[in-house]
Amino acid sequence: MSQADRLLRWLRAHPDSTILEITYGLHPFVSNPRARMSDLREQGHRIVWEGRPARFRLIEAPVQMVAFG
Repeated sequence: MSQADRLLRWLRAHPDSTILEITYGLHPFVSNPRARMSDLREQGHRIVWEGRPARFRLIEAPVQMVAFG
């Protein structure tokens, strides 16, 4: 599992985490969480931060149901 994959799983399980929480929660598996967030954004994932202290959240598109027939 890559570092970006680990971070993606963390953000899904722990929404609104601060960078400090992410860093300590994933240490030593992810060495630079901000760089991995950049990698995830390049892959098309939407990660936003808001508030003080900054809290990071993964925004995922809702699942659309498709009817076959």
